[in-house]
Amino acid sequence: DLIDEKREASQLQLAHYQQKITRYFNSKVKKRIFNVGDLVLRRLFLANKDPKDGVLGPNWEGPNQIIEVVKEGTFKLARLNGEAVPRTWNAIHLQKYYQ
Repeated sequence: DLIDEKREASQLQLAHYQQKITRYFNSKVKKRIFNVGDLVLRRLFLANKDPKDGVLGPNWEGPNQIIEVVKEGTFKLARLNGEAVPRTWNAIHLQKYYQ
């Protein structure tokens, strides 16, 4: 009987700890809100960068315009000339463009 009680107590303690960690993590996350028509910069990844630019090459590309909100935090982009950017982009990889 004692083993079952200890197991249950440890599960409750673990659930409490996980809730505490989740609350802390969520308090530090900055939510990025973009709307259709906003101008954004998108992050350039190592695979997309021009190798001759080297270390001092640009880290962001754009400006691009948001044309569709697929889900919360996921967007479809288009260049300013109207050409669609392939794939959908997560808000983590976007940065607001200020003129």
